[in-house]
Amino acid sequence: DDPDDPDDPDDPDDPDDPDDPDDPDDPDDPDDPVCLGEEYEPNDTPDQATLITQDFQVFDEMAICSEDDIDIFAVELVRGDQFDAVLFFEHAQGDLDMTLFSPEQTDEIVDGGFGVAQGWSTDDDEEISYVAEDSGFHYLSVVTIDEPNEYELLVERQCKVDDEFAGNHDFLLPATLDIDAYTSLKLCEDQPDYFRLSNDASDDLTWLGDVYVEHGSLSSIDVAVYDEMGGLLAEGTLSDTDYDEFIEFSVTPEPHQSVIIEIESSEPVLYDLELFEFIL
Repeated sequence: DDPDDPDDPDDPDDPDDPDDPDDPDDPDDPDDPVCLGEEYEPNDTPDQATLITQDFQVFDEMAICSEDDIDIFAVELVRGDQFDAVLFFEHAQGDLDMTLFSPEQTDEIVDGGFGVAQGWSTDDDEEISYVAEDSGFHYLSVVTIDEPNEYELLVERQCKVDDEFAGNHDFLLPATLDIDAYTSLKLCEDQPDYFRLSNDASDDLTWLGDVYVEHGSLSSIDVAVYDEMGGLLAEGTLSDTDYDEFIEFSVTPEPHQSVIIEIESSEPVLYDLELFEFIL
């Protein structure tokens, strides 16, 4: 019990004493400022939101630390994507709610708006299942209705194709196109689109195609044109203009020849495809 002994476990001034009231990591200290999930703080506004970077992600050992605390998470969705979130907590310890907001609703988050999807039950746990109607960053908020509480959050994002040609992901089963403009087509990672374009006439002609990105990264897209035996006829190239960039390709088919257009991306993308025909 020597008060000058630094190894005395009963010394109140011992820095290694687990009951030291001045130790900020002391779990028994009622004034301990450390809160679960502190590594994600501050995340109380959309600008500070914790970014969801994986298609499946778990945030464990989290907490709403005061009655006015809010945790906000940001996830980028492309129109048609499926988003699911499950919030695990004990209702008896504090009633937590979660709400999902669209890219146009950022001003409503801190004020407790209705959002586009809600998990607002009056028992343990909350769930949200939502299909994105808009592309862009969506925001998931977690708040308490009464008392602070601890929680665990599981989120999952799935790319889903819902455009007019959904299912055209096999070289042998391409969608048939006419010379026209097609908008809001969607690509998922490792799920290419295939289209057939046929020269039913005996005229000599050239087809020109432009691919514009509506939402996503232009650099992630590759375009190739093949004959029906799989021989490469043309590849898309990135335009060198800085304004309204697009990928352009051209091919001159033989009379009565069909070609297969392959468009693929390394990440979810919405794109437009424009086709032009020039008779030589």
